[in-house]
Amino acid sequence: MPIPQEYFTASRDFDAFMADAKEALGTVASALRRHVNGEDFERIPAGLPEEVRACWA
Repeated sequence: MPIPQEYFTASRDFDAFMADAKEALGTVASALRRHVNGEDFERIPAGLPEEVRACWA
């Protein structure tokens, strides 16, 4: 069964968005690692929204 074009496009756009978000979060995470001790760095994801927390891992 073929996938409707709208679903394919939305899926591709969402995947691209998540890749961009993960890259941006990685940049923020590496900056935080330089300024925050390890214990505090591990507690940061608990205060983030669920979507961002998924990228954090």
